[in-house]
Amino acid sequence: MARWSASEGEEVPSGGIVGSAILDLRQEQSLFDHLWVGQGTGVGKSTLKGLGSYRVEMLG
Repeated sequence: MARWSASEGEEVPSGGIVGSAILDLRQEQSLFDHLWVGQGTGVGKSTLKGLGSYRVEMLG
């Protein structure tokens, strides 16, 4: 994947991780709380470009 950089006058690569992960955070309530809030606030690199988003779900 690439994007156009006006400052560099050329395409520059943009990459990252795509996929899913299952984490057992029952013993890590603080980390879960931070991840939960972060999914709604859009905090992260290039979120205005639609990148860096994630979703947290609680499983049974």
